[in-house]
Amino acid sequence: MTALIVLLRLVHILSGIFWLGGTLTAAAFIFPTAKKVGPDSARFVQSLMVESRFPLALAITGWATTLAGLILFFFASGRFAHSWMGSGQGIALSVGALFGILAAFHGGLVQGRGAARLAALAAQTGPPTPERIAEMQTVRDKLAKGAVASAGMLTVAAAAMAIARYI
Repeated sequence: MTALIVLLRLVHILSGIFWLGGTLTAAAFIFPTAKKVGPDSARFVQSLMVESRFPLALAITGWATTLAGLILFFFASGRFAHSWMGSGQGIALSVGALFGILAAFHGGLVQGRGAARLAALAAQTGPPTPERIAEMQTVRDKLAKGAVASAGMLTVAAAAMAIARYI
């Protein structure tokens, strides 16, 4: 059992670091810079979102973090023991879990759809029309706002988990 817990903690923490770090980097630097550059950023954003598989890496690490975290939560809580769930640590980890799960679903449903739409627009052949460029910019802006929301949720999750032991 100890080896399983160690493995799950490694997956949860290391995947979570990548997920949060990638999301914060996208929200704070990548999307704001792309917006400042304007239409010329389309090729970069397309490459990032389609060719580099950045969204896939975030999705995989997000779901790995979430699934490992849920299993760890189950064991740490004594199978959801009422006394533990009402403790300071139980409440803090519950808040962290809630925000992590919300971020996972937000990433999959909102951000995933946006990334897929951007990939579909980028895959269209022929010279880009003004309409396609405008739609790509709109999708990029939605992805940027979504990245900020995801980064906020993940920051709350990480902060709650980081202090749970001391509450």
